[in-house]
Amino acid sequence: MAESPGDHNTVVGLLAAFIRENTALDTRRIPESSPPEQGMREPVPAWGTEPPADIRAAMDVLARRPDRAEPRRVDLRSTTLVGLIVRRIDFDAPPRLSRMYFTWADLRLPPELADDPWVMARPEDCLAWRDRHAPHERVPPPPPTLRREP
Repeated sequence: MAESPGDHNTVVGLLAAFIRENTALDTRRIPESSPPEQGMREPVPAWGTEPPADIRAAMDVLARRPDRAEPRRVDLRSTTLVGLIVRRIDFDAPPRLSRMYFTWADLRLPPELADDPWVMARPEDCLAWRDRHAPHERVPPPPPTLRREP
């Protein structure tokens, strides 16, 4: 994609279609570790649950895509991406997940990861920022949290 700007939109569209077709919510079974929590329609995923390697690779390419104008948003609606981990530390630049539709996508983490303070640090920063600023203010979001070595 980086070497061929003319093919950028085609590659992005093909990868998104590949992910949608191979992770549709109705066609994929999630390994169970516990019954559904209240208000959830699916059981909590088991530890170690993650998308297959080809889906992880396609998401990696989409997260690394160059920042170019795209005529439409990347459509990943109604996909099952349980256990997918996209960490800033794994990329040379921040992963690019902007302008993506994740409506009705299953992005849950196994409970063991959801309790991890490093996993929860960034959402807590975002919630704190949201609570401090009115929705109409034009204030940039907080910078990414960096993992500090003990």
